[in-house]
Amino acid sequence: NKIKKIDFIKVDIEGSEKEMLKGAKQTLKEFSPMLSVAAYHYDDDIKEITKLIKDANSDYTIATTNKKIYAWIE
Repeated sequence: NKIKKIDFIKVDIEGSEKEMLKGAKQTLKEFSPMLSVAAYHYDDDIKEITKLIKDANSDYTIATTNKKIYAWIE
């Protein structure tokens, strides 16, 4: 598709966020988009989603609330 830039990804896909992030690993490395990810479907969401984001690109800064994870690179 020759996508040149991805700035922002917002995700709330009813518990499939972890699978989406696994599939987006190269995109997170290459484009470093800002992220807003729902993290309330499973008890381990905040921990596991944070790990997936950092594993894809360790430069991400992560902020969490009780239901969302925000990630960006400064």
